[in-house]
Amino acid sequence: MIYTINKDQDTFEIDDNVFFRNQSPKFQKVFSENQRTYNVALFDNCEVMVLSTDKIVVNDKIEDYE
Repeated sequence: MIYTINKDQDTFEIDDNVFFRNQSPKFQKVFSENQRTYNVALFDNCEVMVLSTDKIVVNDKIEDYE
């Protein structure tokens, strides 16, 4: 599946069927700069996790509705 991932003014189109090492160098750099623990990076509209197999998992942020 292709996701649109936002970080500040940057927008990336990420296909989760493509290994992390084959994603754009700019996305890899932004991921590394925003990486928290356990290979997870927080973006404006989602969290991205890179598994030990180099696969990407994208979790959309869910806004709290009250």
